Amino acid sequence: MSAVLRIDSAGRETGYCLLDGDELLSAGVVTRAGDDWATYYAELTDLVPATLPPLVVAIEGLSKPCPHLGLTNVSGLISTARVLGVVEAHAHVHGHHVVIIPPGRNGSAPLATYPPALVGPRDNGGGILRHARSAYDVARAALVLELAS
Repeated sequence: MSAVLRIDSAGRETGYCLLDGDELLSAGVVTRAGDDWATYYAELTDLVPATLPPLVVAIEGLSKPCPHLGLTNVSGLISTARVLGVVEAHAHVHGHHVVIIPPGRNGSAPLATYPPALVGPRDNGGGILRHARSAYDVARAALVLELAS
């Protein structure tokens, strides 16, 4: 079984996806309310249970700031790094294997390629479920890496 958390680039919304092989067991999005980091951290760490057998926890990594691409305000990256660190540490403490998947177009495949639970009734590719679709793509990438090793 592979548990996958996708960390949003703004650190405000985190999509997650739990797969067992190709079967989607659960998926959704956790949203931070204002500056309530403690509750957000608690909700995210609850996604990586301590009681299950060791899981593969795949987390989408970060892109470096690049002024040529207009990414010069690093506050979003700092927020994301905070969340990534909490989730990664929690997973390690409970004996899970952590894999960092490089960012890059996760969640942007054609909507028909995703399980129906990851596509809203009026979804056009945007919206909040894009974070869960990204988690799904990260999960699939982690499964490929695990099978290759």
